[in-house]
Amino acid sequence: CLRKELVTDALGELRYLGADFTYYYDDKLKRRTEQITALTVHLGSARLGNSIDIRVKSMELPKIPPYSFVELDGLVYRPYAIKVGERGELKEYFECDNIRTIPNKAS
Repeated sequence: CLRKELVTDALGELRYLGADFTYYYDDKLKRRTEQITALTVHLGSARLGNSIDIRVKSMELPKIPPYSFVELDGLVYRPYAIKVGERGELKEYFECDNIRTIPNKAS
């Protein structure tokens, strides 16, 4: 779990870009089902110069205006390795409890 200071140091100011649901994929049927497995928010990061996807434990779409400054509660960094051909590759994975706008912060 990352402290607020570490999140700011690593990611900088975060802006809300949007969100969508991740659906369960049925291997036998070879298609996605209607079962929702997670909510993924897309955030712009000034420090990274790119966007970052973070899974949120809450399954409700946030009511946050686009490009608003946001902060994350209970952000956890959980990288994992996958095998690609003959070598491994590190995948970064972030998860948080909740996302909310920063009050009184101009967009």
